[in-house]
Amino acid sequence: MATYYVRKSGNDGNGGESAGDAWLTIDKAANEVAAGDTVYIGAGLYREQVTMDTSGTSGNQISFIGDIDGVQTGDAGPVVISAFSAATGVGPARTSCLDLNAKEFFVWQYVDFFGGSTAAIEMSAGSSLALEADTGACTVDGIITYAIVSV
Repeated sequence: MATYYVRKSGNDGNGGESAGDAWLTIDKAANEVAAGDTVYIGAGLYREQVTMDTSGTSGNQISFIGDIDGVQTGDAGPVVISAFSAATGVGPARTSCLDLNAKEFFVWQYVDFFGGSTAAIEMSAGSSLALEADTGACTVDGIITYAIVSV
């Protein structure tokens, strides 16, 4: 079980094993993690589609945690994954922010998913996503999503 870091000041050529050696994209983390791993994501707007390449297990979920208070990464503030390529435009450039890709056993906390031409989060048959109830409209354990669908 390893701990990894993603920051807007990171680089996908880094090792990802400390805040100072963080990756730049959440998708890089999704490509590298294994069951039981935790990824802390520093504040910022991440314009990308995250596609899960690995499943966790029922006893060892893969956790992606938005570090909104900056304790882990040093970057306090909201964590947003956007399907839009630019601040302005006609529509989203990607089908979703998160594609579970028929993988399962993940926990996402304190990350806002915004946009997607299909959905903010795509769930294929066999995918499962642990979401814990929090307070506020459309908020699930600190997560705000705009349309979760099963495909």
